[in-house]
Amino acid sequence: MHWGNVAIFSVVNSVLLTPLPVAEPDRILSVFNAYPGATGGSGGRRGRSANAVPDYFDRLREVDVFEELAFYANGGFTVGADGAPERLRGWNVTPSFFRLLRVAPQQGRVFVEEEGEIGNQFKVLLSDALWQRLFAGDPAAVGKEMRINSRPYEIVGVMPEGFAFTDRNVQLWVPLAFTDQQKSDDARHSNSWAMLGRLNPGATLAQAQAQIDALNAPTSNAFRSSDSC
Repeated sequence: MHWGNVAIFSVVNSVLLTPLPVAEPDRILSVFNAYPGATGGSGGRRGRSANAVPDYFDRLREVDVFEELAFYANGGFTVGADGAPERLRGWNVTPSFFRLLRVAPQQGRVFVEEEGEIGNQFKVLLSDALWQRLFAGDPAAVGKEMRINSRPYEIVGVMPEGFAFTDRNVQLWVPLAFTDQQKSDDARHSNSWAMLGRLNPGATLAQAQAQIDALNAPTSNAFRSSDSC
């Protein structure tokens, strides 16, 4: 059964230790699933969890208050080969992530939508620190390949010096590409992904909450009905 409400909280200074390093951060929201009556959850919030892949595609289709939606998740990546690999902290992100943040790379480009498809996702964006350490800041690094998790990835860009979104230890970003199984109804409770939304100009948090509540109403009502039986 598909069940659960969704709650939305603004990502603001009261949540983060420092202001978001992006344009108009007051329009960026964090979106997560909340299950009535459940205990625990991330961040110690009762019944709170991350999002499933079908949630992302449902909201892309049905919720129109967002200018952009994006998924992201922490990941560990083994970089290098030939007896000297190292483990680095990175993020898996949908190609929409950098459009949502409105942060441009200092070299190259960010991901394009096609790189969020299976088979096209072997691209990487480097932090400035990693670019300096591995390539001595050489602009010619863009377009080269580097081995990540034993596979060749093309370097498509380098993010600006000091860029960090909630985690200054992130050294690289790779595109998220979802399988048909991950998009299916069977994956609706595989809640593994954090979600951000950027509101359209003039849209409000209340409008976003109302639209997502309406999207979830059939399954939330079904859950309440079954729970009362």
